[in-house]
Amino acid sequence: MPEERYETRLLSIRAKAEMLYERLYLSVDERARGPLAAAQTAWLDMAEKYDRVLRRSLNAAVKVFYGDKNKERITNIFRDNTLAIYEQRVMDLSRWGGGDVTRSTPFKSGKSLREWESAIQDKGSHIEYVMDERHRMDEHASRRAWEEFRDAQEGFLRVFHDDESAVEAELGLMYNSISNS
Repeated sequence: MPEERYETRLLSIRAKAEMLYERLYLSVDERARGPLAAAQTAWLDMAEKYDRVLRRSLNAAVKVFYGDKNKERITNIFRDNTLAIYEQRVMDLSRWGGGDVTRSTPFKSGKSLREWESAIQDKGSHIEYVMDERHRMDEHASRRAWEEFRDAQEGFLRVFHDDESAVEAELGLMYNSISNS
């Protein structure tokens, strides 16, 4: 995706995320507003830190092979991941604003949230270990920002949903999203 098209898409999706957040904030009851605002602030911090580490380490065109020469393409992992982070936030805010709550865990493997957390930690540690040393501090900061977002988001979900299975399912979606990025 050319730089100009990426920047246009990013501005558009950022504006949509902000609009959906504001709409959701106004629609939730007073006790959910503080946790929602904290989750949004943590999400914005996480997005900024991910942007920093991905921009420095992966902002280059790379060839992606899918095992099928017909699907081979050139892409920019930084841009793809940055847009995916915003698209996931837009989907979540849109679902919640429409009253849609995930009620079943997205994990078909039977792993618990704790097992997924451990797997994500292991993956992050491996990435940090093999990463160029000059990017490690930024990578560590982005992982910590994700953990802070996860905790703030969980705080909001517990107030918003008031249903443990829904909270677990929503957290499962978060783990699934981060493990795929």
